[in-house]
Amino acid sequence: SSTVVKHRMAFPQVLAKMEEDAGSEPPNGHITSLAVLRSHRKLGIATRLMKAALKAMHETFDAAYVSLHVRVSNTAALTLYRDTLGFKQHDIEKQYYADKEDAYDMRKYLTTPSTKTDKENEKKQEASAEQPEETSDKPADDDSEPTKAATGKKTINRRRK
Repeated sequence: SSTVVKHRMAFPQVLAKMEEDAGSEPPNGHITSLAVLRSHRKLGIATRLMKAALKAMHETFDAAYVSLHVRVSNTAALTLYRDTLGFKQHDIEKQYYADKEDAYDMRKYLTTPSTKTDKENEKKQEASAEQPEETSDKPADDDSEPTKAATGKKTINRRRK
């Protein structure tokens, strides 16, 4: 037995674009639209599409943030964007839509100064992990014993008598 599926929309889709203003702001992405058939909602499809778009804009184009507009009355979309994906309300665009409904201008920041610093620190740690560790045969001046976590090796210090 075979099943025939009739699609009104061939595939779920997210339409995203990059906005790069020469010299003014860092590159940022914008979600123009997200569409999933009503019969296929609540299956995580929109979440997976959005995460893939966010990842591509961040990794490929180094987007600092991604913005989108959503109707103030669209509670399902607001739940997805705010609660599931972590977007924050940036502004309200009055009478944004043709029917004069307001829109929330929402943003999700992908790059922060700490994110770049964390990546740089990870690279430094990886580079130092590849270097052989320097050790000393000198006895310790104090009675403390270095821990395995501090040295990466188990070390035993013996007291002199």
